[in-house]
Amino acid sequence: MVKNNFISYKTSVGYKNSICYGDNLPKRVLFKYKPTLLAAGLAVVFLIAVFLITMFSILISNLLGRVYAADMPAPPQSVTVSRGEAYNSLNIVWQPPATPPSSAYNYRLELVNNLQGISLTQDNLAASVNNFELTNLPTGLYSARLYTVTSLSTSLPASSDNSMEISLNYLGQVINFNDIASLTDNFQAAIQWAVSYGITSGYQDGGFHPATPTTRGQMATFFHKLAGNPNIQGTPTAFKDIAKSVHKSDIDWLSTQGITAGYTCIGKDKPVKTCTKLGDTVYYPEGKVTRVQMATFLYRFAASPTMSQTEIDYYLNSFKDKAKIIASGQA
Repeated sequence: MVKNNFISYKTSVGYKNSICYGDNLPKRVLFKYKPTLLAAGLAVVFLIAVFLITMFSILISNLLGRVYAADMPAPPQSVTVSRGEAYNSLNIVWQPPATPPSSAYNYRLELVNNLQGISLTQDNLAASVNNFELTNLPTGLYSARLYTVTSLSTSLPASSDNSMEISLNYLGQVINFNDIASLTDNFQAAIQWAVSYGITSGYQDGGFHPATPTTRGQMATFFHKLAGNPNIQGTPTAFKDIAKSVHKSDIDWLSTQGITAGYTCIGKDKPVKTCTKLGDTVYYPEGKVTRVQMATFLYRFAASPTMSQTEIDYYLNSFKDKAKIIASGQA
C-alpha cells in the first residue's frame, strides 16, 4: 500500500488546496521540476569532463616534454656566411653538430628580412650537406637561424636551443661603426648595404660620421666602387685640380662614363674655389655634394633613362622648392 502525504499551502485569502508528495507524486509536479534537474545533471557531467580532459592534457604534455628534452638535437657548428658568386646571393657554410642526434636528422634554414617583411624557409637540407647558397635575394637587412631537425623537434619554437643565430647584415661584411646606433633602422640598413658592397669602410676612428657632408671626391669613389672598380677606358677629362687628390682615379673614371663634366671656370675662384683662370675645367674634389648634384650623378649613373616632359613635371611638382632647382647647373 502506497502512502501519500499532503501539504496545504496558504494564499492571500486563506488555505487553498493541497498537493501530495511521495511515491504517488502527480505527473504535473514531476513535469514542472524535470528540466531543472536535467540541467543540473548536465552541468555536473560537463565539469567532470573538463577536469578529466585537463588532467589528461597535463599528463600528455609532461610525457612529451620529457621525450623532446631527451631528443633535443645540438645545433650546427661554425656557421659562416659570405657573399655568393651569383647576383644578390648568400653562401652559408656550417659543420655538423658536435654530437649528432641518434635518430635521423636534417637541417632547416630560416631567412628573414625584417625591414621589408620577407621570410624565406628552406626545409629538409640533408644531413650530408654542409653548405647552401641562396640566390636572387631582394636587397635587405637579413637575419637567419640554422636548425638541426629531428622527427621530435620540428615543432619547437625558434627560440629553442637547437638554433644558431646568423647575422647577415646586408648580404655580407658588416662594420660596427661606433656612431650609428642612434640612427633609425632604415639609415643603418643603408649604411651596412654600402659596406657589404665595398662602397665605404668609414673613417679610421671607427666611425661612419653620418652627419659629415660628403665631398665630390668621396662621391666619385663611391660610384666607382659601386660599379665594381672597373678599369678606366677612354680619355678622362683633364681636370686642373685633381692631380694631388686621393680620389683622382675615381674622378677620371667618373668622367669617362659621362657622369661628371666638372666646372668651367669663368675667373679666379669662380664658380668654385679651385678655379685659377678663365676657361679651365675643374672638378672641385673637396667641395660638398649638393642634393641636386647627387640626383644628377645618380641619373647619369643609370644611363640617363628617358622621361617625358609630363613625367618630369609630375615629379617636380611634388617639391615645393622646385623653382630653386637649377636645370642647367654644372656637376
